[in-house]
Amino acid sequence: MTYYAVIDTETTGFGKHDRIIEIAVVVIDPVSMETIDEFDTLVNPDRDVGRTDIHGITASMLLSAPTFSEILGGLLPRLDGAVLVGHNLAYDVRMLRRELERVGIELDKGVGCCTLAMTGSKLDVAAAELDISLENHHRALCDAQVTAEVFRRMADEIGETSACSAQSSEPFGLHRTLRREATGWVPCTPLLRKLIGKARYPSSQLRCAAYFDMLDWSLADGHISEDERTALDEAELSLQLSKAELAAMHEAYLKSLLNAINRDGRVTAEEAALFERIAQALGFSDRRLEQTPLPQIKQDHAIRSGACVCFTGSAFDDDGNPIERATLEQLAAAHGLQPVDRVTKKFCHLLVAQDADSRSGKGKVAAKHGIPVMSVRDFIAHLSG
Repeated sequence: MTYYAVIDTETTGFGKHDRIIEIAVVVIDPVSMETIDEFDTLVNPDRDVGRTDIHGITASMLLSAPTFSEILGGLLPRLDGAVLVGHNLAYDVRMLRRELERVGIELDKGVGCCTLAMTGSKLDVAAAELDISLENHHRALCDAQVTAEVFRRMADEIGETSACSAQSSEPFGLHRTLRREATGWVPCTPLLRKLIGKARYPSSQLRCAAYFDMLDWSLADGHISEDERTALDEAELSLQLSKAELAAMHEAYLKSLLNAINRDGRVTAEEAALFERIAQALGFSDRRLEQTPLPQIKQDHAIRSGACVCFTGSAFDDDGNPIERATLEQLAAAHGLQPVDRVTKKFCHLLVAQDADSRSGKGKVAAKHGIPVMSVRDFIAHLSG
């Protein structure tokens, strides 16, 4: 059978000169959907390790690690002919392709499945929604294992397993690796972890979500370095984001962070200072927060904090003026909701349509799974009330 190879990488950064410092592959049988093999190793990048506060890997940990060329004997057989799976797969494939190009090998990605596209959520948010334990986030093997489990839960629902074709395969061999033990290490500060975890990607578009994923990575210490800024500029080009889109995304991201800060109804001095640092990093030097209690957003059972909301069809205000989908998605994210682009049983809690009695394709799926449907007018009024 053609296997699924779930990959995850930890890297020195996400720019074109950055390197992989840890890689994991979880191989899944397409029939049983069980894990049949795992590959996990630290990688010596022959350069500095980058953001240790993100990945928890120090230079001393890599002194005895194999170089990328030394792990190819164990890595390539697990990728050859496999359907690649990853959370923000495009990022891992890009980093993997660059490493392979350095040793003269071309990567043919072929068919791939991205769990970020499937869920529309960060990996830790998706794991929590599916009751999957994620104890050592930003450790390659842990993230690959969790991504594999998210993929299993979602694959049947959206029919991804149909991509397989029959063929035989030899058992995978053993090769030199250096695995790190789970340390319980936690990335970034407790406050940043709390706020970034609460903030929602204010878009259901995969290319926007991929960019927001990079923003989370680069802002985990509260600022964007020169190298990170260069890498974000490269991502802007590769994701084909216009300057107007980028400005709107930075505005939406900041609003999502603001809502996360205000989730408990108050703003501390530490939260205000952190918000201002991130606002400045995103080009909004005039944004300030007062250390005063802010009113909490009213929620009801249908629109609980953190709920995933999907929009269907065209939307119009009471005067008949069109409302852009992006506007509704940013409004949702600003109120702690996660926009998604499809209606699924696990990752959609509310469908918003121009008419609550919509019988669109998404409306029918929502009815099948008992997902509530709300009109655009009621949705806006509820969040504004």
